[in-house]
Amino acid sequence: RSISSLVVPLLIGTTKDEMLLFTMLDPRFQSMDENELERQARLRFGARAREAIAVYRQHRPEATPGAIASAIGTDEAFRVPARRLAEERARRGHATWMHWFTWETPQFGGVLRSCHALDIPFVFHNLDRNGVSAFTGEGADRHSLADSFSSAVSAFARHGRPGWDAYTPERRTTMRFDVESRTIDDPEPAIRRLWES
Repeated sequence: RSISSLVVPLLIGTTKDEMLLFTMLDPRFQSMDENELERQARLRFGARAREAIAVYRQHRPEATPGAIASAIGTDEAFRVPARRLAEERARRGHATWMHWFTWETPQFGGVLRSCHALDIPFVFHNLDRNGVSAFTGEGADRHSLADSFSSAVSAFARHGRPGWDAYTPERRTTMRFDVESRTIDDPEPAIRRLWES
């Protein structure tokens, strides 16, 4: 049996603000100034650190230096590896779908935004379980989002297709799950190009 006969379809994605779950309470991120942000950015982008910060500020104009550093960390640890995997699979002709969970929790004053693990009660549609509302709040918009996200994942599990176009390096079709879910071709392209270069 060849390796290619073992390849199965893949549905992959991240939340928008994965690292906030880990950095929000870290005093180093809360007190970070522009100089420290630039130092952090140099570790990843070298001489292009200022350019990288400017690109992130275009997408997050109200973000503090610590929040920009957290966004860079989200992409480095989660989004970039997920996208690279999707692109390599697509180049090899392996069916792959990408999603991006961007709904933000109002809890804790909204500081966690769309953090790591926030998508779990939506994908399993268990919003009514004990303790979940402490993480997600109790807003009515949660249920329609859980309906669409869990339905897509269930359809993928049953039929191998979640209900939108497969990911390709040409279009980079991504389902954005939020209050109003929709597909986006190549979300945040300037940030993608920054990491590719």
